[in-house]
Amino acid sequence: MNPYPAQVDKDSVVEVLERIVAERQKDIKEFENQFNIYTKQVLNGRIPTSNSDVQAGDTLNGVVNDGTYEYKLLNLGGGSYKWDRRALTVGW
Repeated sequence: MNPYPAQVDKDSVVEVLERIVAERQKDIKEFENQFNIYTKQVLNGRIPTSNSDVQAGDTLNGVVNDGTYEYKLLNLGGGSYKWDRRALTVGW
């Protein structure tokens, strides 16, 4: 079955194009908002002092680094949140 109509009149083309433009505008807004979403996960420069140094406002899967380590807040289940720390390496 062909999803495209055999004949399209001017009014239906305009309607389809308007829907495409509206969807594209939503995509653009979501893309532009990615920076805000991911920067909210950063701890405003606060580096955790231990794996249990979880404070109000820290975001699940939030990531921050201090140039030596990357820290990510994980949910270990049962309401337990802990920081995971991984060494940053730039050499492969």
